[in-house]
Amino acid sequence: MDDSLGSVSELGAAESAMREAGAPDAVIVMRNGACRAHAAGRRAREAGRICAAFAAALAAARSA
Repeated sequence: MDDSLGSVSELGAAESAMREAGAPDAVIVMRNGACRAHAAGRRAREAGRICAAFAAALAAARSA
């Protein structure tokens, strides 16, 4: 796993935080691929939006 995306437990915590915030399942399912695509330089607007939502959820999970 890409270190920039965090550990498996952090990803799980971020997914839980997104679910609790009411994120649609499609967004949750897509977030890993979108973040990887964004990190790989494919700066699609949708990938950036989903990656930003995931990054916010991950930051919240890390600070909890």
